[in-house]
Amino acid sequence: MEERKESAVGVKIANEEKPLKKLSFDDIKVGDELSPLTRYITLEMGIKHGKIYGDFYSGHVDIEASKTQFGVPTMPIQGAFVHGGFTPFMVNWLRSARPWIYGGKCDVRFIMAVTSGMTLVYRGKVIEKKVEGNKKYVICDVWAENERGEKVAVGTTTACFE
Repeated sequence: MEERKESAVGVKIANEEKPLKKLSFDDIKVGDELSPLTRYITLEMGIKHGKIYGDFYSGHVDIEASKTQFGVPTMPIQGAFVHGGFTPFMVNWLRSARPWIYGGKCDVRFIMAVTSGMTLVYRGKVIEKKVEGNKKYVICDVWAENERGEKVAVGTTTACFE
């Protein structure tokens, strides 16, 4: 068993001399499933997200406005908030931000409203690998589904390896 360092209070820590495991282009195969990422959506998350973008009055941050605007008694979360979950999903799967930051793309369509209290699971599958010049791309079918297994967003992501 590997020896691990301990902090001053006795907590075991990782060996920083060892490189972190990252997926490389060659590690990935067409048909591979991406590691799922789960996010629990709270009302506070939606309100905070809306306020960051200056959305102070819409049905995304105000329950009474939501009843009028959307005709539902709960507040739908902004699509951008749901879309934003695909970045940590991809970075978590790749175990590196580099292929995402240096040419990653996300093309997603929303197909069902997401409300507070839902648990979203981001999932995906590798559908294509290609090389163009000095860049290598991995294209994935991706989706987010609620706790009932209903897809709420679907699309594709592309990771870029140099």
